[in-house]
Amino acid sequence: MKVEGQQLSGRPYQSETDNLPQTASGRTYNRDVHSRSSLDSLLYILAEFLEDMALEFKPISNYLCQVLTLENFIKAANKLRHEAEQASIDVKMNNTDSKFKRLELKARKEMNEFRHDVKNRWSELRHDFKAGWKKLDK
Repeated sequence: MKVEGQQLSGRPYQSETDNLPQTASGRTYNRDVHSRSSLDSLLYILAEFLEDMALEFKPISNYLCQVLTLENFIKAANKLRHEAEQASIDVKMNNTDSKFKRLELKARKEMNEFRHDVKNRWSELRHDFKAGWKKLDK
């Protein structure tokens, strides 16, 4: 039975929490410090905030977990290390006056580039082999 002026929940008046800002999960921030100690209230609000932040960043974190795998991270670190070594050799080549030292550095740079390419191709071949083996295994 519905009484005029009451909602279906049976409350005769609008709750004070109906006007509070809502979080991403739909909960309201209840800052009633009389029912809790101020530290408990602060911790509760902080916990709700962190949970809401986790929910907001979930799509981003899911994407990053797919992209930033250990294998991709190792590849990026290897590429960065290689580029730093090559840049270091370039700087040394530009700052030396000795033709012999310059030729030595150029040979080292080419050898580093060759090793890097071989390592990358071997890694790709191994990865392709593992993927093919998994397909055959199923």
